[in-house]
Formats: sequence, C-alpha cells, structure tokens
Amino acid sequence: MRCYFCRYNLDINAPSRYRCSKCGAVHLRKETVKLIDADPFSEDQNKIISICLRNEYERRGRSFSRRALTLRDLSQVVTQYRPLEPIDKLDNALKNIERVSKYVGESIEVDISNEFPYYHCFYQEELYSLLVLLQQEGFISATEDSLNPHRGLRITIKGYERLRELRRFRKDSRKCFVAMWLHPDMDDVYKNAIKPAIEYIEEGEDQPRFEAVKIDNVEHANDINDEIIAAIRRSRFMVCDLTGYRGGVYFEAGFSYGLGMEVIYTCREDWVKSTTMELYDDGNKVEIAQEGIHFDLEHRNHIRWGQDNLSEFRDKLTKRIKAVIQ
Repeated sequence: MRCYFCRYNLDINAPSRYRCSKCGAVHLRKETVKLIDADPFSEDQNKIISICLRNEYERRGRSFSRRALTLRDLSQVVTQYRPLEPIDKLDNALKNIERVSKYVGESIEVDISNEFPYYHCFYQEELYSLLVLLQQEGFISATEDSLNPHRGLRITIKGYERLRELRRFRKDSRKCFVAMWLHPDMDDVYKNAIKPAIEYIEEGEDQPRFEAVKIDNVEHANDINDEIIAAIRRSRFMVCDLTGYRGGVYFEAGFSYGLGMEVIYTCREDWVKSTTMELYDDGNKVEIAQEGIHFDLEHRNHIRWGQDNLSEFRDKLTKRIKAVIQ
C-alpha cells in the first residue's frame, strides 16, 4: 500500500496504523480510512498534512499518537497550517540540525529524500536549497562534495552564535502571549487566574516580572494574523489554553513551538474529553461538540482547571511559570 499523504510505497498493508519514512507514525480511525480513499484533500493539502504529522511525530519522540485521527482532525491540520517565511525556514532548519546533534561539532547527515517534511518543505529540492543557503551564510559546514550538501554537516561557530541570538531575543522579553478562546465564558478565567498568574510579583519587588498579552486587548491597525505573529515573536513564552478546540489557538501554539518558545498548556476540565455541551450566546442556546484536546497536543503536560476553583488554578499556573521560565 501507499501512504495516503506523501504517496510513499510502504512494505506493509496496515491501512489504519503504519509508519512512513516521510510522515512518521500515522494512526487513523477505520472510518477515516474509508473517507480518505475518496481523496478529500488536494495534493498540496496532503503535503501540509505530511509536514504536520512528521513534526508532531518528532515532538512525540518518534512514537504513535494514542489517539486515532478523524477526518475532522486532518481538515483542521490543513486549515490551521501557515507556511514559514524563508528566513524562519532557515532558522528552523538550523535548530533541527542542532536537535539531532548529540554533541557540539558532531558530523551528521540529513536524509533529504525522507526528512523534507520535518523541515517544513513541500519538496526535497527545497530542503537541498535550505542546506546550501545555510552553508553560504556560514551557519553550517559540510563535506567538500558540493553535490551532497546534506552529508558531513556540522554547525559552525557562526551557526551557534545565530542559535544563541535567537534564544537571547526571547530571553530579553518580559511579555507572555496568551493563546485562548475569545469567548465571554473565558473572561473570568483570564481576569482572575491566567493574567494574575503571569503578572505575579516576587517578594521584595514592586513590579511584575512578566506582562500578559492577549491579542483582543492590544491596539493594532494591522491584519489580525500579522499582529498575532508579531506579538508571539516579541514574547518570552506562551500560556496556551486549549478550551474550546479553537483552530487559531492550535496554530499559535504550533508556531511558538517552531520558534523554540516555551509553551505552558492549560485546559478547562470539561473540555479534556470529547462530549457535547450547551452554550448561551446572546441569549440563544447553542449546542456544540466538544472534541477534546487535539491529537497533536494530547500528550503534552497541561494544567486542568475548573470554573469553581480559579484561585487554585492561578496558584498552579504561577508555580509552573516560576519552575520553567528562567
């Protein structure tokens, strides 16, 4: 059989659960397999799914997701994805090379034909070009064989300086981007738990160490997506609340992770598992399906909270921030 997304020929015939050298570990519901057989996605959309599956596979430590994916999951992957800018791709590639290097100066090889989705590339030729550009900028060195810029790769001193520069930019920031569902039901938790947890004041200090930034509280005249990206880039870390199964929140979390930013996850306890609930919007009752935490973040450590105990949630979040943000 072939992989549904990258079309790579597989040695096994396991339609709902298999490993692909390009996409990583693929785990689908049986009904999803039947729907995918009808080719619901375009070629480019399949490439996006391949990129996202492979990156999540690497973040999970190359293991299978416990949750089998639905067609809705895959559709959300497509709608949430935003391609990286060329400079971001170069920085991301340099970070990936550092991640797989066991020690400073280790010589590694990048499998261009299979690893290009991990580098947010649609084609292996693009990854080839990225490695050439990294060499031209002096961030990495390779063997003298110019036809194989993916072999014998080592990060140079200039490359390590670039990595330090990327980390230092965020460490100098005192802002925390808050990614969350912008719904009236969430106002209390932001006002009484998330914001005060982020803006805690250490004993002996008279000013908070960090400032909470929520995009609906920021004055801006730019396109909202551009403003979100800019605000994330300016932040030291992110608090990401997964309540509401919001596509934008998942995109913001993924973008932050790609930048190497620390992300602290939270979720209201009744949204952790799939169910159905009622909401009142402008006096009208609306039934919505709670999908549970999205497959690509379900394995992340997250703080669960309840509406009736926001003070406990605030204290837990403050302790987590103090523990992980140095």
